[in-house]
Amino acid sequence: MCTGSAQGRVGAESSKSRQGRSRYWHKSRKQLRGLNVIVVHSEWISLLESAFPSQQARYFEPMVIGSTSASANEGAALILDGIKTATSSAYWDYPDGRIPFVGALSVLLDGNEHPRAIVETVRVEILPFDAVDEHFAHAYGEGERTLAWWRAEIGAWYRDAAAQHKENLSGETPIICEWFRVVKRF
Repeated sequence: MCTGSAQGRVGAESSKSRQGRSRYWHKSRKQLRGLNVIVVHSEWISLLESAFPSQQARYFEPMVIGSTSASANEGAALILDGIKTATSSAYWDYPDGRIPFVGALSVLLDGNEHPRAIVETVRVEILPFDAVDEHFAHAYGEGERTLAWWRAEIGAWYRDAAAQHKENLSGETPIICEWFRVVKRF
């Protein structure tokens, strides 16, 4: 198990820090085979800055649930309704090595990439795929909300994603399990 924490930054941001943040936020995140292509827009940064000023160290990339516009809309609705309070990802989703961390703030996007909310990561655990439990599967908030469903459906999704990244999914593959809460709605 691995948990992290974020420390908000107070005061003026250094020039070097601003340049690093600028490079981070203006990058494109490209993925293949129908997965979302995310380009971070300055509008999303502005939303974070207006809601959480002077906390740039906590800003994280936007959250989009699913691989299609329809599934992104459904995922956003599940989060806004309080049904989905967790998600998961693999290290290959973060080529820059910056994974979700406790205290991270993300703009939740719908299927049209419209901001719906800001979510805050409240817990992160890195678990082998086979160690994901029933509680996490329920918090995941999708499908039957059971571990059997999560391992079958999400496991199939991870097997496909692993193959695209020339990786193999096994019971030992680390999965980044992330719990979050809505802190601001739009």
